[in-house]
Amino acid sequence: MINTWVTLINRYTSEIIDQIIVKGIDQVGQWYNRGQFYEDMMFLLTTIYQCHQGGNNFMRTTVINHCFNLLPPQVFNEKEISEVKYLTSRLNTVSNWEKICKKSTRCRFVYWIRSLFPFIFDMIMSDNKRPNQMNYFLMALNDPLEMLWNVKHLERPNIAVDNYKKEIFKGFQDKVIKPICRRVEEDIRL
Repeated sequence: MINTWVTLINRYTSEIIDQIIVKGIDQVGQWYNRGQFYEDMMFLLTTIYQCHQGGNNFMRTTVINHCFNLLPPQVFNEKEISEVKYLTSRLNTVSNWEKICKKSTRCRFVYWIRSLFPFIFDMIMSDNKRPNQMNYFLMALNDPLEMLWNVKHLERPNIAVDNYKKEIFKGFQDKVIKPICRRVEEDIRL
């Protein structure tokens, strides 16, 4: 569903940019006589136009920015250039929404508060309305793994990963598994 909206927004934004580029192509055709300069300007404008025809990505955005930097200021006025830059940044944001969301919601910081894991496990398990939050907390505990696999100060990065997993398992075992086992054992004895 979201990707359908992303596609529609990309098409609409690209069409607006294309209209501005076509206007620039018309202006170059009116202002300049045929010759090398004319051909160079037309090549830059058609490159920008063609780059907006496909999907947005880093390479296309880089090519578009380089082409705009090579165009003389007479081709587009400041308003048109700022509008194209704004629409291109909007296009980039919409196209990379998944990366942006992932980066904005990552929980790597939990590695640095790992001494609090047993208390957090205890807090979740002590309230009957909170056990559904355990899943979210466990997913957050997974985020630092990518960072730990990239450590350089240890001989092998799996040492850091294994130590982190042991800390999580110890806190989980002490504050979740053992209390559940005690409760089950008490219920069976009764």
